[in-house]
This record gives sequence, C-alpha cells and structure tokens, in this order.
Amino acid sequence: MQARLESSATAAGVGVRAAVGCGATRVWEVGGSEGAWILMVQGEAIGDNARIDRVASRGVVTVSEDTWRRLGADRRGAPIDAGAYQVADVAPVQAAPLVMPVAEEHGPAIDASLPPVVRHQLRASALMPAAEFRPVSTCFASLPDLDVHDDATLARLTEAVSALQEELSRLGTPQLEVLGAKGIGLIGVFGLPPQATDDAAVRAIAAALALRSIFAARGFAASVGVATGVMWAGPAGAPGRFCYDVVGSVSILAARLMQAAREEVLVCAQTRRLAARSVDFVDLPPLQLKGFATPQPVSRPVGRHVTRARAVRLAGRQAELGRVASRLDALREGRGGVVLFEAEPGMGKSVMLQAARELAAVRGALVFDGGADAIEVETPYHAVRGAILDLLGIPAGASVSRARELALERLRMDVPELAWLAPLLDAIVPLDVPESAECAQIVGTTRAERLGDLVVGLARAAIARVPVVWSIEDLHWADRASWSLCLRLVEEVDGLLLIGTTRPVPAPAPERELLLLAGASEVIVLE
Repeated sequence: MQARLESSATAAGVGVRAAVGCGATRVWEVGGSEGAWILMVQGEAIGDNARIDRVASRGVVTVSEDTWRRLGADRRGAPIDAGAYQVADVAPVQAAPLVMPVAEEHGPAIDASLPPVVRHQLRASALMPAAEFRPVSTCFASLPDLDVHDDATLARLTEAVSALQEELSRLGTPQLEVLGAKGIGLIGVFGLPPQATDDAAVRAIAAALALRSIFAARGFAASVGVATGVMWAGPAGAPGRFCYDVVGSVSILAARLMQAAREEVLVCAQTRRLAARSVDFVDLPPLQLKGFATPQPVSRPVGRHVTRARAVRLAGRQAELGRVASRLDALREGRGGVVLFEAEPGMGKSVMLQAARELAAVRGALVFDGGADAIEVETPYHAVRGAILDLLGIPAGASVSRARELALERLRMDVPELAWLAPLLDAIVPLDVPESAECAQIVGTTRAERLGDLVVGLARAAIARVPVVWSIEDLHWADRASWSLCLRLVEEVDGLLLIGTTRPVPAPAPERELLLLAGASEVIVLE
C-alpha cells in the first residue's frame, strides 16, 4: 500500500494518505426503499481510524497503537504523535483473490444498489458513464449522536433512512453513506445525469430540510450543509472494481458547513443565490471554516415560498390582454373554458397571468390560485393545492386544527350532502379528519373520483355566488392527479374559467389535449 500511495501521488499530482484503525465494530443494513439497502458501520475501529487520520501525513500509511501491536514482529516503522505509528514495511501477506459469485437472482438487488447515473448508463449502452466536470449541489448530513445499541433504535433508524430514500428519489439524487469520527452521515448529490435539472440547488435544500425533519421526528439530531459549484464526476478505481465518484472543493465546503450547522441547515452563498427565488433564507454572519482562507458567507433556509408577480403594468401586450378581457366578459354570462399562455422561459407568462388575475378581480370574479413545480411533478394534487386552499377558505400558514375547522365549516355550508367525504381532502391538504367506516372503504381510483366529486361540488357552490377563475401557473410541470381534476372542473362546472401558463413542449401531455377539447379553449402564444 505504501508503494501504491507514493506512485499514485506522483502520477496524479495529488497527496494521498492512509489511516488504519482496528477494534470491535457493529455492521447493519438500513433503508430498503425499492430494494436499496445501505450498509452502515459503527464502533471502535471507526473512531480509531478517524483519530489516526487526523495525524496522518500524505504519502504514508499511519496506524493506531492497537493496529501496530497486531502487525507482529516483522513490522518496521516509527511512532509519531497521539499514539500513532508510521509504517515503513510489514511481513508479506498471502491473500487469496476476492471472489464474489453472482447468481441471476442477485440481479435486482445489485441493480437497486447502483447510483441512478450508473444504472441508467448500463441499461442504455452497457458502458460506464463518462468522466466530466459539471455543476452540482451536494448535501452533507451528520448524525453526531447516533448510537445504535438496541433493536428499537435500529428499527427507528431503518424507518428514517427508508423515508429519506423515498424523499431523495422524488427529488432526484443518488444517496451514499459516509463514516465519521462523531457519527454516521449521508450525502446527496443533485445535478447528475440522468436526473440533472436547472434547479439542483432548490432540490438540495428541499432534501436537507426534509432530512432534518425526518430524522428529528424519530428522535435523531441532524446537522446539514449544502454547497453548490463545479465538481469532477465519473468512474474511479481499478479495472473490474469501479465506483462512481464526485470530487471537488464543493464537497469540502458542504462538509465544513455540516460541521458548523449544530443541528440546523446551512448553505453557501452560491446555493443561496441560485435558490433565492424559491426559498426563504436568514443570512448569518460569515464563518471561518477549516481549509478556507477567508470567512465564508452562510445562510439558513427556512422553507420554500411561492413566488407570485406583483401588480403589473403591461407594455406591448394589449392585444393578448384584450383576448383575456373578452373571455372574462363571457364568464360573467356563465361561459367558462380554458385560456393558456404559452411561451418559452422569460417571455412574460407569469406577468400575463398576474395581469389576468388582476383583471378578473376588478371585474368581480373570485380567483383561486395554484401552481405546479418541477420538484413536485410526482406529488398528487400539488399543482391545484393552492387553488383548493382558496376554495376552502384556508389562509396560507394556517395550523392543521384551524385548517380543519375552516374546511369543515365550508363543506357544511356548501356541500352538506358530501361533507362525510372530508377525510379524502387529506390527499391535498393535511386536515386529520377521522375516517368513518364508510369512508375508509373507498379505495383506489374510486377514492380519486369521490375526491373529485367533492371539489366539483365546492366549485359549483362558489360559482353560484360569483364568477370563478381557476389559475394554475407552470402547467407543463403539473402532476397527473392535478391534470385530471382540472379536466373534471372544466367539463362539469359551467361558468369556470381556467387560466394557466405553460411552456411549449415537443410532446404535450395527453391530459393537456383533453383539457383543450373539454371546453371553449384558447392558447395565447407569447412571442
């Protein structure tokens, strides 16, 4: 190993050090979501190794005192600080080659354990992914007080990691385990193929906040750091034993932020800048972090926010706004339908939608606002959630108990015959309404249909009082459940006008085409 360290350092122009510890360890598997199990190790050997690593030098092998004794009489080396030894030579060891027989039935388990970037590439071409420099956001999390000493703690940890796997899968990231002197940590990397997106920083922050919440709910403290920048990503290792790795100073910054977080989430300046339109932050005093010459700007994310345009004054879009005004005039006569603003990013879709909302309000219509999100494309009803909160009269930030009180009051007033279906609304907004035996028997697609009955009934009751505009931003990211519900509203509720924005897409969703066929529809292309 000594010779290999020296030769690799010379060839690559980098310094490599090796630290060896020994002692009793505990090994277990946690997670298991979609068949992906994570191997975790804890015990004396890990702490011993981390302690020696702090005094190890580049280009040499350093071992603990206990390891030194176990090497036998043929060892050569010298003691250094903190009870560690620098090894020069040991007796030759004859080791049989590692043989790992793989049977066909092992295939699904192996496939589940691969990072998505490797799995996708192997399925596509049976070739390893290319090495490249690419912008990513990386999330480092530490569980400093974790001590798995009984079956109950292990069960809670497994449950927490499984929930985290599901959340990371939704957000789009591979997950790796890491070992540290003060506990176990987890890493998530956003921006790798095939799940690369232009909102990697937002996804990394969402993952960090979710991770902290998931583990806190199960009694585990977590400190998280998030950093963004360009890193090297690609296969690394010897022939026949490759791994997919991501390397760069960005991961060092994320790790240092994690160490400074103290059971919070801290992000770097670049992450904050890229996520500022979607996340609220509290800016903190700069921190002097190990390995960085100057204090680093840091912020603490406090949650996602929905960005809506302020009151606008349009210039050069009077013709398009005139078309909207005509549809609002028809709405006052009970004729609804669909209006979509279609354009590439940056062409003013959001401004036009805000202008349409203001015009509708001036003309006496009630506007219910929703919006889709690239992160939530698999979350049922996310795109219509805001509009349904408006429909129920629930203000943003209301507690669960207050939301439940307002929702039940609206149901009793507007659709008393359907009020018993209130528990179904939990699929859209948490209300914690206990299910009756009759309601619990509604399952599968029937449950979605009855939820649709409830929303359609509420919309009809609202329209009986005042014209209604159903506003949905970024429909190109809408989830299927939201598309289906919008389709039912347009088909079944006379006097409802749906106004939305969308990007042009090569293959429009079938739901969009059905929506445009369902009622008097108009696509306004912004150029």
